[in-house]
Amino acid sequence: MRLQPLSTQDEAAASLVKNDGIDVYAIKGENRKTYYRHILSALAVSPHMTMDDGADLVSMVHSEKKGYLKEIVGAPRRRPPASSG
Repeated sequence: MRLQPLSTQDEAAASLVKNDGIDVYAIKGENRKTYYRHILSALAVSPHMTMDDGADLVSMVHSEKKGYLKEIVGAPRRRPPASSG
């Protein structure tokens, strides 16, 4: 599994890498250039599953990187928290 979360929590990402061996391609507060470099880095490993908070990676696969579509079997999207009001 490869992760590229938009709303990165660096401590959680570090834990995923250290404790679960999951590759994470994101840094909290990264600039636009680095953000898209991380998306391309996540795709470069030919993932079978991705987790993409903002759907930018999914959009890129469907528009510019269609060759990856046959390899990706799952792409869950985090649901926003329920409204309290």
